[in-house]
Amino acid sequence: MMIFVNNGAGGYKFLEHATWNGLYIGDLVFPCFIWIMGFCIPIAITSQLSRGVSRLIICKNIIKRSCFLFLLGICLNTLGTDSQLENIRIFGVLQRFGVAYLVVGIIYAFLSKKKTKIYEHGLLAQINDCTSLLPQWIFIMSILILHCIITFCLTVPGCPKGYIGPGGLHENGKYFNCTGGFAGYIDRIVLGVNHTYQRPIIDTIYKSGPFDPEGILGCLTTIFQTFLGVQAGKILRVYKTWKGRVIRWIMFAAIYSCIGCILHFGNYIPVNKNLWSMSFVFISTAIALTLLTLCYLLVDVVEMWNGGPFRIPGMNALVMYMGHQICYQIFPFHWKFGTMNSHMWQTIAALWNVGLWTIIAYALHRKRIYISL
Repeated sequence: MMIFVNNGAGGYKFLEHATWNGLYIGDLVFPCFIWIMGFCIPIAITSQLSRGVSRLIICKNIIKRSCFLFLLGICLNTLGTDSQLENIRIFGVLQRFGVAYLVVGIIYAFLSKKKTKIYEHGLLAQINDCTSLLPQWIFIMSILILHCIITFCLTVPGCPKGYIGPGGLHENGKYFNCTGGFAGYIDRIVLGVNHTYQRPIIDTIYKSGPFDPEGILGCLTTIFQTFLGVQAGKILRVYKTWKGRVIRWIMFAAIYSCIGCILHFGNYIPVNKNLWSMSFVFISTAIALTLLTLCYLLVDVVEMWNGGPFRIPGMNALVMYMGHQICYQIFPFHWKFGTMNSHMWQTIAALWNVGLWTIIAYALHRKRIYISL
């Protein structure tokens, strides 16, 4: 889906990204990746802790992987450019993965016990998955509160307090230089305008100028979403029966969706991928949890499906992502026929690209080649 969307999604608007507020199918890909990364953290780190691996060694590996992700992201940002140091975009997709993994991974590694205490009776027995993460929850909630204070309580010069609109020509240009509120302001101050994304979607509509949808402030709510993945992963470890796991996942999905809908439809905090708003986090996490539950039931419980053809490309996700970015304008991955002004031809071209990378993934799998950090 990621490759399909990045190749134009057949020109279908509902499969692409929302301009500002709102949620299209293409907006769900990135948060699902973020969330599932968090889901894997308790599985991997708890296993290392139980084997007696030092917390310092675990954190060292986390820092190393995060730095590599950040560096690879910066490298991808220079594709199609002359790599002028004064203008290189600093943040991006892999960079956000790196930041979120760094913070959540270290928090989990330092605050988790080698053996989780399981309560057998009483109220605590019903929330073992939450109580085992209580220190981490306190830390993460403080990050979320910090995000709210920065977003809605601090003032951006020349802009109303708490403004989270697209700026530019929006509302007749009333808040022209206020794009993204404090999220845009902190990127301009800390990173500099030249080091942010120069061609955001909102610029084509509102003439808002440079704005980074993967900027600094959104990292805080991305960290929160990663931790929601940790919570779901903890359920997998704490509850041993498939019914116990499914009930908890569905319950959390319902809670997240209710919170997200209240925030969005109550017009408190609209769903917005560009700002990685709290409502966006809750709604996309609820969808990710629901999809995981369905896959778990089909693959592990009733055994009606083995995950193909998605499982194999997922085993080389970094290769798939970087490869399709690097080869974006190279034949045979990318081609045009005529004006390409019909959905049919655009869809064929996008599916062709997806198909080629799927074949590559299967070829790598057959040779037992897996590239990861």
